[in-house]
Amino acid sequence: MKRCVLSIVLAVMIPVISFAVTCEDVSHKNEAWFEKTDKLVKEAGLANGCTDACFNRYQEDAISFLCGNPNGLNLSELVSNDLSMTDIAAIAKVLGKAELLVEQPEVKFVDNATSRWVIETVKLGTMGPGYDRVTIGKIFDSVFNNGEWFYYESPKGEQVVRFVGEISKYLHDRAIEPDIQRLAERNGMLDGRMLVYSSGYRMFKDSTSSYFAALDAKYGCTGNGIDPKCPDKAKLKLYIDEVIADYLDSYWGVGDAAEFEWVVYPSGKIVPISVASTTWENCVFQNIFDIIYK
Repeated sequence: MKRCVLSIVLAVMIPVISFAVTCEDVSHKNEAWFEKTDKLVKEAGLANGCTDACFNRYQEDAISFLCGNPNGLNLSELVSNDLSMTDIAAIAKVLGKAELLVEQPEVKFVDNATSRWVIETVKLGTMGPGYDRVTIGKIFDSVFNNGEWFYYESPKGEQVVRFVGEISKYLHDRAIEPDIQRLAERNGMLDGRMLVYSSGYRMFKDSTSSYFAALDAKYGCTGNGIDPKCPDKAKLKLYIDEVIADYLDSYWGVGDAAEFEWVVYPSGKIVPISVASTTWENCVFQNIFDIIYK
């Protein structure tokens, strides 16, 4: 399976270029991310005559990939009947990320005295301030199931350690328990339920075409998930609660694969360089590590 490697540039002096939409604009940490994502799709010429809420989950996956949150997907897996390579290139051009569409060869894992020493260096190390109360190896081996550690050298000669594991029920429960309130606080809302409902709507409207039709029939509602109209408030609450529950079940899903990589510099400094899982939607490093370490 081909894998795309995204490089993280720590400090480079380059000319300032202004792009119509940036990764910061479409990050879920930005209160206007929905409108900015809508603008991005239109700027890329992918709206197909749509005027409002014009993006889909396939385009969101491409945006996440280009913005450094690949959700476990490589470039070849992004291409489908719903998203062509031309579409991805158009999105990349608007974001100013066209250079990331260059695939790198698959890595070759090495098992020798050096690799075992570097892996042990990472496992005995810490993530730095805020995440330094326990070693990387201890926390990752305890909250993920079936964890494995690998070593390879990057094309630049960097020493890279990769951890691959599966999300445990324990980690899933830790992730979703405070999720609604955490999302509410982050977005300045009194109740984050509708924010989670919106995430569930975007997920199920594209992945399961009959999902909302079945819910409408079950509760006697109309709208196919868009501002549902139900016979009474009790039915509306049940409708919304079911979407939220289904979405949270798939959020940090038990058994979903997760992957992390760190570079070990000659000085011994350990720097995380990538995270990947199909279970994370537009997550950033800090959000993921907050859940793992909290």
